[in-house]
Amino acid sequence: MAGTVLIGVLVGLAAGSVFRREGSRSTVVTLPPIAAATPAAVAPDLIERADDPVPISADQSPPLLIEPSSAVAPVAPRLYSEADLMAVLPEEEMRAAVMRAEWFVTDFFTVDGASSAESDVTAALATPPDEVPLPHATATDGISYVEWARAFFVEPVEPGIYRVSVAFRTLRGADAADLSRSRVRAVAVSVRVGSRGATIVTDLPSPLGSPAALLAEPKPFTEAEAPDDVLAAAFAAAMNVGNDPAPLLAGTDDEGWRVVVMVGGESGMRWPLVVRP
Repeated sequence: MAGTVLIGVLVGLAAGSVFRREGSRSTVVTLPPIAAATPAAVAPDLIERADDPVPISADQSPPLLIEPSSAVAPVAPRLYSEADLMAVLPEEEMRAAVMRAEWFVTDFFTVDGASSAESDVTAALATPPDEVPLPHATATDGISYVEWARAFFVEPVEPGIYRVSVAFRTLRGADAADLSRSRVRAVAVSVRVGSRGATIVTDLPSPLGSPAALLAEPKPFTEAEAPDDVLAAAFAAAMNVGNDPAPLLAGTDDEGWRVVVMVGGESGMRWPLVVRP
């Protein structure tokens, strides 16, 4: 009996060892390592093959082309100097030059006996005309008022200096009770612009010809009787300017209806207006 038991024990140990070895066995698949390709190594090869005709089947996607990307260096933040922060933009310089030119023309051609008129002109000039007489101090009679002054052209001469062309019209006469309107005239004013928009006129005005007028061809116009709704709309629009509207002319052109309406004003005069209902 002892021998039988010993044989059974030995057979059990041998069987367990076999089962353990079989259970620990497994299939291991080893993949080859994938080399990391850099854009510089991959992209040129793909780009060179991009020009070659590659047949693509219906179930195949076209090849992806990768262009080499260049490294972008980070931009360091710019430090602005005090001079940069104080500098005037060119658009602001031009606006300041226009303002000074119109202001100077208004003062220069206005002579009304004011004691400060001559000092206003000389203070605006970089080199006061000591040897050049101004009418503000020499005129004993007569009046000249600038009715309006408008810049119509600005030309940069050099950094910070602009030549401004100004058109203007004056009311002039022997006294305030006898004024007549002059024709439109024009002068050029040279203005220097400094920091913070400071300005000064560099010289006396230079004469110019009158601003050129564009020549436009008349539009084709067909006179016709406007319907009631068109006239009603034209009268309603004309009432925003005057009163007692009356039709003068109606017709059509390439923009539609064109109605000329006469309206009255507080002065008792009547004015023609064009209305496009």
